[in-house]
Amino acid sequence: MVAILGFLMFDYSVRREYLIKTTQQRNAASTETVAAEATANPVSDIGLRTRFLSRFKNFTTRMNALSEEPEQGEEFLKEFSQTIKDQDIIALSEILNDRNFKNDERTLALELLVMNQNFTSHELINTFVQNENFTARDNQEFEISLRAQAIEGLTLFADKKLVRKNLENLKIRTKHAFLHERADKAIQYLSNSNLTAPSENADASTR
Repeated sequence: MVAILGFLMFDYSVRREYLIKTTQQRNAASTETVAAEATANPVSDIGLRTRFLSRFKNFTTRMNALSEEPEQGEEFLKEFSQTIKDQDIIALSEILNDRNFKNDERTLALELLVMNQNFTSHELINTFVQNENFTARDNQEFEISLRAQAIEGLTLFADKKLVRKNLENLKIRTKHAFLHERADKAIQYLSNSNLTAPSENADASTR
């Protein structure tokens, strides 16, 4: 689990600065308005969803090919994230929650949700974090690690009061000590901006 967590957190922390800038720009708009529009226009067009999934598959393949070229990968990630529309948010959430998708696809789906984080996508990420309906037959180490990454992503949302409420709820409900610890550290981070970012704490704990 340490190896998987280390990989996920390292990859995520490298992109954290860009994620912060992106979410701040997104949060400048009215989150209630965006949420209402997204709710009123769910992904009902099968053709649109199919085309997005095809684009996402190609995106994932390209990101994997650029694994040795981090700067190019960052630029491509930025470009793709800017093409995400409200209806794509629901599709990304489906990818994140569907264990039939590959691990790298689910990880990138989460990252794109965080980068395009409004009220709706925040709630979808939180729903994923709170859902611990995975068994011994699943890759539990990956499921826990992905949720740890999602916890960090939640902290970037503009409504810190809502984030704290969701994380406090997770601390009460979670069956996993590691996620309880990650939620607690995230809450501490939100309480004091001078504290080390959650991803850096996680990196230190794995050394």
